[in-house]
Amino acid sequence: TRGWIYNAASAEDVKIVNREAGRLNASIDDALRQGADPVAFLHYPPVYDGMVCREILDVLLQRGIRKCYFGHIHGGQAAR
Repeated sequence: TRGWIYNAASAEDVKIVNREAGRLNASIDDALRQGADPVAFLHYPPVYDGMVCREILDVLLQRGIRKCYFGHIHGGQAAR
């Protein structure tokens, strides 16, 4: 999934992040059905520069995902 850091005041953003959290859950379910150890690959980090995408982070924590890889980090923050 792409994950999402979003504006909670925007109904469209809330709709998108809920869809992404559902997709992440479905992907985890599929991995488990196949006997695999689920690993998350996200476009956006679930936690970044003081912001948290609670919906995505909660899925990762509740489902016990121990490995999460992501991109979309630019500028000075990328060096951390």
